[in-house]
Amino acid sequence: MKILDDGTVILEDAQDESDNAPDGRVAWEVAACHYYVNVGNIAATARRFNTTVYEIKKLMGTPWWQEEAARIRSDSRVKIDAGFTRVVEKGIQLLEDRLEHGDISRIKEMPDGRKIVTRTAVKAVDIARIVDMAFMKRQLVRNEPTVVAGDTQAMSVLAQKLRALGRKDPDMLNAPTEGRGMTDTGGSNAGE
Repeated sequence: MKILDDGTVILEDAQDESDNAPDGRVAWEVAACHYYVNVGNIAATARRFNTTVYEIKKLMGTPWWQEEAARIRSDSRVKIDAGFTRVVEKGIQLLEDRLEHGDISRIKEMPDGRKIVTRTAVKAVDIARIVDMAFMKRQLVRNEPTVVAGDTQAMSVLAQKLRALGRKDPDMLNAPTEGRGMTDTGGSNAGE
């Protein structure tokens, strides 16, 4: 950036954007606005443009400064959002590849320049984490709940029955479900 004698500024840096003039010349006030939005420091902006902090604060109160700063921030948000979108899309592609083809465990380069990729199956715990994360994020994007509120007592009874099944404890399997008034009638000889 170069400040000329007439008070205009020539922007040389690619980050110092200007839609105001085809030759890159803008008023120093506009360049100061761009600089301040990028740096966020009034004193540094005043030093950069050889003016006072008071003058920068006065400019910040003007409607054109606020509109220009809002436009710059909006453009910045659009660029950042696009960058995050690219990262998310790439991450999803890599996760899908990993789930379909497995983890890359070794890459061997052959003398003729070919690469031989050895893959191993994805571990169940990794698959569970990927699916859990993907489910949660999908629900958030859809603005739907990520957790279903349910009866924890029913879940604990089910867990007990499954444990009993694992231990092959028939007394536990035939026990009535607490609080529900239901009994397992299949195979019970209690009434005979």
